[in-house]
Amino acid sequence: MPTYEYLCLNCDAEFEKVLPISQADKRVRCPQCGARRTKKLLSSFYAAGLSSKRSSSSACATCTRSSCSSCKP
Repeated sequence: MPTYEYLCLNCDAEFEKVLPISQADKRVRCPQCGARRTKKLLSSFYAAGLSSKRSSSSACATCTRSSCSSCKP
């Protein structure tokens, strides 16, 4: 289940809630003050990694060269 981030418009507390996608638009209560005046925040995440297949036509994520043929394995 996804984790959603919220801001309480009553007490300015930020909190997270794990909800099924079907309840993503549901109003939630602030765990600090109990208010329902909450706003879902835009979450971001970062994922990085190298592909196991390297292409000679594009640079890999660790260098700025146009070919990975000169990179160390």
